[in-house]
Amino acid sequence: MMRPMYESERDRINEDRIARRIEKAWSMELKKMPVSYKLDFAAIRDKVIVGWLEVKRRKIRREWRSVMLSVSKWKAGCVLSSSTGVGWAFVVENSLDGKLWWCDCSDMMEEEEPLRIEWGGRTRSTRDSADVEPVIHIPTKLFKQVDAFTDDDLVSAGFVV
Repeated sequence: MMRPMYESERDRINEDRIARRIEKAWSMELKKMPVSYKLDFAAIRDKVIVGWLEVKRRKIRREWRSVMLSVSKWKAGCVLSSSTGVGWAFVVENSLDGKLWWCDCSDMMEEEEPLRIEWGGRTRSTRDSADVEPVIHIPTKLFKQVDAFTDDDLVSAGFVV
């Protein structure tokens, strides 16, 4: 039996709005990926895929030291990046202040220091057993503001500028 999709219309509207902000800031087009790819978007310039993106909207409090992402999504991004030679990034809108942040996940794939992995996920108001799963914690200090990027930032993330 397949797991139900819990993405609401509001979630899709938020995701689309965030995608439009990224397109404007980074001068690229984002195309929604089929569900089978697990990541949200392909970043495109001149019909060429230049990057892969996972997009989330989270409440990020100042005292938080990390942002959580499912290991399944992390793995999908790493596999896509490794197999295509194109970088991937995790983009998060902070619902508390509307700021948009991104993390160069391609760079973290080669880090010496392992990221913290734990059993977690949606532990409050759990909808089904698959809501709680292995998650990876990405340190907040590794995120940069989307509208404060430079072309050098994108190139270092493996994006073709």
